[in-house]
Amino acid sequence: MKKILIIIFISLALSSCKYKPISSYCMCGPSNIDIENTAISSIGANSTEEEIKTALENNRNETGKNIISVTGHIDNSSQIFDNIKKALQDETDIILDLSGSSFETSYTFTLEGTSALTTVLLPPLQQITANFFKDCTSLVNIQIPSTVVKIDNTSFENCTSLKNVEYLGTSPNAVSASPFTSASTTDLYLPNVASNPNNNSWDNFLGVSWTSVHYGASIN
Repeated sequence: MKKILIIIFISLALSSCKYKPISSYCMCGPSNIDIENTAISSIGANSTEEEIKTALENNRNETGKNIISVTGHIDNSSQIFDNIKKALQDETDIILDLSGSSFETSYTFTLEGTSALTTVLLPPLQQITANFFKDCTSLVNIQIPSTVVKIDNTSFENCTSLKNVEYLGTSPNAVSASPFTSASTTDLYLPNVASNPNNNSWDNFLGVSWTSVHYGASIN
């Protein structure tokens, strides 16, 4: 009898709880968005233009932000980036989170000309290829993973609004490139470098004379 009463009590307690879908998605970087406890609609490598628009609208309603979150493996046969470009033709101020995806090792797709993008978080890739962000003229914030070892000098060609770069690595010698010659980058954020090493080692990282280097901080 006691066991039956315990089971009934537990059942009543559970039925009285209200559950909300929880996403592990948390973007606390370039846009200072912490939506860890918010349900986020993500899209995959085979998502259509309509599916992208639907996910974007769901995320806008849920978070108040124009977020596209991409998961899964993207290879050179995927049309996802072409579909993203089509879906965003009439959009502005888009946050594109690619951090939960992966790219083909020798990928050929790009985001060239996607002028709606203002913030992009990249996946753990080794290189940012030529023209990848070319003519993304509204891009302001970029998060670069620690896995990157090569950035083509045309990767950010004509990214005239780019100001903030967040680098997740810890060594100023891990990447040798000067990809921001046509941008106006001013601020470098190093969330995984706790403090200034006081040796000027980060002052010209990626060929930029940074106006400010923010140690132990993300873009906000």
